[in-house]
Amino acid sequence: VAGPQAAVESVCLAAWPEVDSAHIDRKIEDQFADFQAVMGAVREVRQSQNIPPKEAVSFTVRCNDATAELLAPMKPYFESMARATALDFGPAATPPERSASKSLAGMEVHVDISAFFDVDAERARLEKERDQLAKFTKSIAGKLGNENFVSRAPAEVVQIERDKLTDASEQLAAVEAALAKLT
Repeated sequence: VAGPQAAVESVCLAAWPEVDSAHIDRKIEDQFADFQAVMGAVREVRQSQNIPPKEAVSFTVRCNDATAELLAPMKPYFESMARATALDFGPAATPPERSASKSLAGMEVHVDISAFFDVDAERARLEKERDQLAKFTKSIAGKLGNENFVSRAPAEVVQIERDKLTDASEQLAAVEAALAKLT
């Protein structure tokens, strides 16, 4: 047992380890990053659609050929880690008939939700969302139609309201398109 005066080399004083660039494989890092992104998207869609983790799902990924080549060997890992079967990767990958999608950088992940899809419940949800968006767009349009507001409010505030109206109108169009697909 050494006393407090003994000279001991401390890890706190040791030099930081040097990186050996010969051990870095960019292809493996890209493959794993794409795998993680797709896995996260599948899990996020599963959660947003209230699909239990124990239920098996299938999915497709629309991406470029290089990404498809990186993802193809990862199929067994999707199955073992997320009970998700990859049906197709690549630019020609077609989404399942009833799917929930998640866009990623350079990729679109489409999870087949047909086994978990309640048409009536989805229609009711979309109709409620449509009605709320219609009411919201009408109120913003009314505000922008008021000459008093437009002439007296600062230009930035008026532009913010115009942007809100544009966003709400786009969301409303998307909801109406989704409703049309259900009929």
